[in-house]
Amino acid sequence: MESVAAVVHRERWNKGKIVGQKAPFTPKDIWVLALAPN
Repeated sequence: MESVAAVVHRERWNKGKIVGQKAPFTPKDIWVLALAPN
């Protein structure tokens, strides 16, 4: 007997995203940190 494996095609979780290291801060993040109370 032959067994047929059920193949499920799932979409990749990172499809369309840039792969690699992310930039540490954006200018918006810097402003938020600068204006935040210490």
